[in-house]
Amino acid sequence: MKKSHTVCKECIAHHYWHHMDGRKRFVKFMVGDFKNGVTIPRKFVANIRCHISEEVKLEAPDGKTHTVQVAVEQNELVLRSGWADFATAYDLKVGDLLVFRNSENSHFKVRIFDPSGCEKELSCVPMDGAPCVQEMKVSHNNRMQSPAHKRMEMGSPSGSRKIPKMNTTDSPSQKKNEHAPSSESIQEPVNSGGFQKPTKSCIVLPTGCNLTSEQRAKIVALEQKIQPKIPFYITAMHRKSVASGILAIWKKYSMKYLSNKNGIIQLSQLDGSKTWAINLDIITDGHHAVSTGWMDFIRDNKLQEGDICIFQPSKSKNGVTLNFHPLEESCHLQPPGHVPSAKTKSPRHGVPKPPYMLPRYTTLNDQQKTEVEKKVEAIQSKIPIYVAIMNNTNTNSGPCLFEFGLDYATKYLPKENQTMRLRRQGPSKEDRWEAIFRVKNRRYSLGQGWGKFVADNKLKTGDICLFSLMRNTMALTMNVHIIRKRSV
Repeated sequence: MKKSHTVCKECIAHHYWHHMDGRKRFVKFMVGDFKNGVTIPRKFVANIRCHISEEVKLEAPDGKTHTVQVAVEQNELVLRSGWADFATAYDLKVGDLLVFRNSENSHFKVRIFDPSGCEKELSCVPMDGAPCVQEMKVSHNNRMQSPAHKRMEMGSPSGSRKIPKMNTTDSPSQKKNEHAPSSESIQEPVNSGGFQKPTKSCIVLPTGCNLTSEQRAKIVALEQKIQPKIPFYITAMHRKSVASGILAIWKKYSMKYLSNKNGIIQLSQLDGSKTWAINLDIITDGHHAVSTGWMDFIRDNKLQEGDICIFQPSKSKNGVTLNFHPLEESCHLQPPGHVPSAKTKSPRHGVPKPPYMLPRYTTLNDQQKTEVEKKVEAIQSKIPIYVAIMNNTNTNSGPCLFEFGLDYATKYLPKENQTMRLRRQGPSKEDRWEAIFRVKNRRYSLGQGWGKFVADNKLKTGDICLFSLMRNTMALTMNVHIIRKRSV
């Protein structure tokens, strides 16, 4: 009887997943580091994997649709790029419960409930025309967000949004005439024998990033110490700025304090020991000016995604100079997609990014996973390591090539053709190879030169290569670590 009952339950399960209509549901509680990404339940994936593509649409009851990338990480499907914008738009908190229903291929309708068990009003009410207090953010596509009294688009072309909280001392009438660039502006008084009205800093951060109380305190302390006549311009490095050397600057600030026309401005170390020239383009549509030429400055100061930069403008007969005040290393922001160290354990539902990335739809068995994690732990890279299992295309004796996964390549590798240096630590010295790195039709591959690397290192199908991207090198360079098939 027990066996018959088990078979019956299996039949019911099969009927549910494969013969009833396609509108299946799963729920996720917001716990742990949920803003960084959430997993799709394995059982759900196992039964409708063919209906989940590399990109999904999340539709909230207010009718807004958000595009989110699906990554394969440690044998899980994770909602990753774009999820932080969705979480911010609907002010998701620990304890919230989300019900996902797949209405069609790669399209999920999402209902959002707060810890009381009731739906969150913010997710249900269309916000067109609703009042908003002012907030200035830079989205992932480097567009500035509109200031007060307009619903603000938050980085997704489909129109996600965020409603900032208004301080108890603020009123709508005060906000209406206020030209501060951000609700993040620092307004602490300076105590110098009496109360002196401080200069407001202009703080413009990437979407989803916020200053901690410690970071705010450091900024306030710097303002009190210097008492600048011109407001500081404070921002954080976006990954696209780090990769391209292009930085968006709030246009109103640029025109008031920097320049009201296109031209060149100088960046300078505090002691004036080194300067850099950047081009400022004021004649743009929207709320931001575009500045180019930041790459040398970023490299020379070893800046990374999330690093906070404070710029103090000064004017002279020679033009405008932005003096750079770096904050201590402990003051990095943790932007959406922040990668914790290899020692960080992943909570089951709130999923921080792992310290390595696999090609889409590639999984490791338990033994491979153990060996890879051990090697990654030893490497201690600040950038996620790219892990690939060699196949026949990578290792055949004729012309062979290697292709990087799109998720990794679009985030960490350059967008133009060039020579890549591959390095391996030999018994007595470091061995180096050069291969042609090509980018074409969203494919990032190594061609000429890869075959010699394969031959010299006797790579075989089934071997695992770990590619560690090196920072602060003149040429594109990756260290390669090999785990032989026989050892796993």
